[in-house]
Amino acid sequence: MEVPRKRLRRLHVAPSTPECAPASEGGGSSGSGSNPRQEEPPADTKPSTPERTRKEVPKLGPKLKCFLINLARRPDRLAHMQKLCSSLGLVPSVVQAVDGQALKAQPGASFEVVQPGKSRDSKQLLNPEPTRHARGFRGLRIRSWRAKFEGGSQLLQMAEHRLKPSQLTDQGHELWGAIGCSLSHQAVLKKILLDEELEHALVLEDDCILGSGLSAAEALETFSDEVDFISRTYPDWQLIYLGGSISSAVRKPELESWRVGPRILAAKQVYQTHAYVIRRTLVQEILDKLHRGQAADAAFASWSKSPKARNRCFLFHPQALLQQAGGAKRWKDSDIFIEGEFFKQAARKRAGGSYDFATAIKSPRPIREMGVSRRELSATVTQSFVRSPSDPADRPCAGLAGLLEQARRRAQKLLEDPDLRSAVKEVLRNEGLESLHRADNAQDLRDLRGQLDQTSRGLELVAQLRRSALAAAVACAAAQPGWQEKVLATAKYVRTASSNKE
Repeated sequence: MEVPRKRLRRLHVAPSTPECAPASEGGGSSGSGSNPRQEEPPADTKPSTPERTRKEVPKLGPKLKCFLINLARRPDRLAHMQKLCSSLGLVPSVVQAVDGQALKAQPGASFEVVQPGKSRDSKQLLNPEPTRHARGFRGLRIRSWRAKFEGGSQLLQMAEHRLKPSQLTDQGHELWGAIGCSLSHQAVLKKILLDEELEHALVLEDDCILGSGLSAAEALETFSDEVDFISRTYPDWQLIYLGGSISSAVRKPELESWRVGPRILAAKQVYQTHAYVIRRTLVQEILDKLHRGQAADAAFASWSKSPKARNRCFLFHPQALLQQAGGAKRWKDSDIFIEGEFFKQAARKRAGGSYDFATAIKSPRPIREMGVSRRELSATVTQSFVRSPSDPADRPCAGLAGLLEQARRRAQKLLEDPDLRSAVKEVLRNEGLESLHRADNAQDLRDLRGQLDQTSRGLELVAQLRRSALAAAVACAAAQPGWQEKVLATAKYVRTASSNKE
């Protein structure tokens, strides 16, 4: 839905479902809807001190505390942002961003994969609950990494393939960029906590532009109208995105159930942190998530999915007030994505050797996107993925008979999980769990291995399961005839059970 350029008449609506409450990656969805007028805020969101809440309504202008994160090596972006902030009446406090590439260049700087259960940080590692995958992000190997640099270290979760080098970038380029981004947001959030008089603040990254077709005057008016509505109707709001990309795992009907007005969603799973207003009451929780290794936007998205975030997280949608130049695409002026280096190289070549952010994003001819290939990770990094088996069920066994015994032990260990036991019971019905141990010859395992390549129609379902659920399904298959149907049935059951539980 396109939002008219003229001022829209106020019409706000309540979410159609009670739940409005998270790679590190996701695409975008769009859409709009029409719902009945909401006259009264939900009972559980009414303020206990309405007079004080009304005084805390953010307004774009010099009185709104604004932090602008800017890399010292990007004066072109700073100049662009100073003009943008001036047009919105903002007086930003410039916070020098932590340059991840500068950290990487320090003597002795390094990164390594953190092995769950083997590190003093193992309790801090995040294990996201099973959820619907964003389109294009299935099957990724998400690992926890620790980057070490002069004066400290930082955990970060990132897909393994994103550490691969390219023609223009070294190994770990995106990891170090994301580390710098996380540390920069941590620095800003700590500043908010230190100022006890500060109830909320606007945080901007240095690659913001006005929403498509939107003037500064229209952005000011829209912000004033919508944030005033949010403050009156949902006085316990915690986070307002001025723009962002909703995970492509969110389907249109679900997205529209979040709509509370023609220009506002009570949203979750929003990625990008280029422009947001945050309340100090949320700051510490986000800091904790960043410290434990979630990327900057993933930390906010993770919080937004929790039940306590219901009706407390909002997004300007379908039109962003401020959007990131290039949107959700990787082909843009980015100091994190490797595609960003190729984008800047192409723009520099077109301009005859010089590069300027404002010039590149305003070019009437888009810079043609090119394919970017990644090279393999070095042996030093890949060797760190190998974990010596400490669990008896993981230790190698000789011969097919040994492999069968190992499968039995593994199945027994996996079935200690009550959820998995319930899933397998549902599949086996009256046959009982004892059927998992009936295979008494190696031929069953040989047949299973030979048929695994034929399960293409089941792989998409199985890939969405936890690794333990997959192993249990295979163990079940090894012991029973008709294993293909049982793998599919287990996959469907566990996926449905996980969705219902979530």
